Amino acid sequence: MPPGLTINEYTGLISGTPTRVGSYAVTVTESEQGFDGGTISGSATFTWTVSSGPAVVYSGTIRLTQIGLYLDDRHNSSANGAIVQVWQRTGGPNQVWQVMSDGTIRHNGLCLTAEGTKVYLVACNGGSNQLWSTQKRRLTKWIATNPAQNRVLNDTGYGGNGTQQELWFNTGTRNEIWATS
Repeated sequence: MPPGLTINEYTGLISGTPTRVGSYAVTVTESEQGFDGGTISGSATFTWTVSSGPAVVYSGTIRLTQIGLYLDDRHNSSANGAIVQVWQRTGGPNQVWQVMSDGTIRHNGLCLTAEGTKVYLVACNGGSNQLWSTQKRRLTKWIATNPAQNRVLNDTGYGGNGTQQELWFNTGTRNEIWATS
């Protein structure tokens, strides 16, 4: 497998983000014990080509400009479902983000993702719920099913350390004005 990807041996789910450009010969093999005690197996081989991905447009912190708290991965996690919160500046790796040329915002190889109204980090999959605009100092999320429902990344706790971030209507209040710093 290309470096950066893993496969779940029980479900076959491949996850992660490739970390090296190149062509990789991949062989997938399945073996199972048959009812008669014999072994049934099969395999497939294919080439997986990893080309260069989106470019990093910005790498650093993202902060609420009028509140002074920073976008933060609660446990500096690289696992799906990592909680995105705000916290005072720590200078730690959990507050370093990459804004990518493809419209994603990433941390530890995961994409900032809107799941309903909550915001998490999950594996990048190219979904519209992972695309963000940084126009007018707001991290704006366009809901794919209805582009008229403009939503923004919003600190519903108005500056409380540890508040999980959410999507909310663009009201122009201080708890939704962000900047790269």
